[in-house]
Amino acid sequence: MTDPSKEEIERALAQLATERDWYQPITVEGVPAPVQDPSTRRSSVHGEGKWTNFIEPLLPERERRRKFFLEVGSNAGLHLLRAAEAGFGGVLGIEADAGWYRQAEYVLGHHARSEPETYARIECRHARIGSHQEVDDQRLRVQSGGPKISLGELPRPDVTLLANVLYWMDSGEAREFVSELALHCQHAIVVSVDVEADTPGPLSLAEVRDCFAREWMEEKYLRARGIEDDPVPRPIFSVLFASRVEPQ
Repeated sequence: MTDPSKEEIERALAQLATERDWYQPITVEGVPAPVQDPSTRRSSVHGEGKWTNFIEPLLPERERRRKFFLEVGSNAGLHLLRAAEAGFGGVLGIEADAGWYRQAEYVLGHHARSEPETYARIECRHARIGSHQEVDDQRLRVQSGGPKISLGELPRPDVTLLANVLYWMDSGEAREFVSELALHCQHAIVVSVDVEADTPGPLSLAEVRDCFAREWMEEKYLRARGIEDDPVPRPIFSVLFASRVEPQ
């Protein structure tokens, strides 16, 4: 089977964009996905900048090969790719939206061709944990697709990433999920935006801390600095939590 040409990849990426806008500024074999705002590729708080500045510094530094990484709301798979490259022994993404899941399938499939040993450790499932609000406007529509699953049905994660996802859950279900996660996972990383807004679940730093207060303890906190110079400024933050609960 011959490798796809640049033109074939461009057509495939454009076709996937008709189903769901590309949110993550991701590249497939040197071809950039047609994201709505190309300036996110140069941002310190979006895409690669989000991983480099707000996620990677909170990851465990030792024995990653023996650890399992879970991302709930994995979108097109950028963080899954970086987690595998960072050395995690197992990487799993859960994505509720069918369009973003198909983007991830395509992206991960192509990366698996170039580095099969690294990317063999990655799996992405079209499923959902908790409820997701459906929003239908010019900016975004989040569709609650995929079967609902529980954490008990998944491999036990050592690190769970929740990047800009908790606030799409109903507030009560977000708390239930966070409580259940404490039974199964040692560490959780939450990335969100520190603003006050009318969202179903926790969004701001205060709301996230309150959601995690009972079963988790905060270990580290990062926040965006100098965002006024960013091409896409956003008051993003990330928090590393450790479970207070003895794993079941």
